[in-house]
Amino acid sequence: MEIPDITKLTSPEQTFDLIMCSNVLEHISDDGAVLSEVILVLSPGGTCVLVVQLWRAGDSYHDFSITSPEYMKGLFGQPNHIRLYGLEAVTRRIRNAGFGVETINVRDFDTCDVARYGMNHLTSWELFLCTS
Repeated sequence: MEIPDITKLTSPEQTFDLIMCSNVLEHISDDGAVLSEVILVLSPGGTCVLVVQLWRAGDSYHDFSITSPEYMKGLFGQPNHIRLYGLEAVTRRIRNAGFGVETINVRDFDTCDVARYGMNHLTSWELFLCTS
């Protein structure tokens, strides 16, 4: 089975009311292409829930010349992550793609819900509710 390329979706425009994209953008060099494709296939008024691990509040960091899995793991936290996102930078990228966006940090959930939904490991993660 071939894995689809999220930067080149084949679904017709305005097909989906809801898209869940969790822990994807950190792995894709052209994250702008992902956002452009997602907004194309999202129906008017639809929602895309993006889950992104945050590095810090401000800017994102990437260096595409780094290719060593060991070095990437030490720098980005996983051997297949290629960037660290800053909250303001990723929010700006989402808005620039044409989305309305609301952010929710896992720390904002009730601790009972965090345990119930298995989100204990997501303390540095942000959920972006992106609307077309």
